[in-house]
Amino acid sequence: MHKVSDADRVVATTHLTRRELDKAYGKERMDTTIRALQDECKCQVFHGVDATALDAFPLGEKSQCLGESQCSFDRVIWNFPCVVPPKKPTGDGRGADGQLAEIQVNKVLLRKFFGSAAQHLRAGGEVHVAHKTKAPFCHWDILKQAREGAHGVLEYQGGVIFDRACYPGYGARKVATGAGSFPTTDAITYVWQKSQLLCCEATQSAEEMMTTQANEVASLRSLRSLSCFLTHSEGPSARSNESA
Repeated sequence: MHKVSDADRVVATTHLTRRELDKAYGKERMDTTIRALQDECKCQVFHGVDATALDAFPLGEKSQCLGESQCSFDRVIWNFPCVVPPKKPTGDGRGADGQLAEIQVNKVLLRKFFGSAAQHLRAGGEVHVAHKTKAPFCHWDILKQAREGAHGVLEYQGGVIFDRACYPGYGARKVATGAGSFPTTDAITYVWQKSQLLCCEATQSAEEMMTTQANEVASLRSLRSLSCFLTHSEGPSARSNESA
């Protein structure tokens, strides 16, 4: 497991509550995993978090970014997002994640996630989403959901092969149940970066405002100097403005 320095801050979230995690994966296993995250990675762990509505959860420390207290992360990562399929009658034969009937609801899931994640990124921060590329997952059109969900704030950087060797101990599991894995040989990690244009524009606007204010102060001082030259005295109102 990768150890981080004291300067790093890692936050891990699960959609399942702790009780649901224990039921799906086993309490002893979850105790070991969470303890390792907290002790070795100095990681904050939160359960029952909706990735499509991150504003509703106090995800650790927050910092200012363009006046938004929620813009605090350098990266937001989600591997294999998927809506839990509805339970089917016995004998239906359909229970695998990502069936065609769930395509639309998973598109909505992704759009909402990208919109929420973008609000929690610093300018230049990244969103990483790993997912399978075979049908029906290819029909989710992840790139389109990112564009629409984040309203163009996230710029697509490209994709890299999802290599499980880079994640020692990681295992892909079915949603909610924790039972049964699925192949990831066709998976790709998609990467987006939050545009720095808004940050630059905000900085430029602030600088322009300061320049304008400085010019106004210089103009007022010139007028006061002219008034002093003409009257050989500086009235109370001028002194009051000078103090201001």
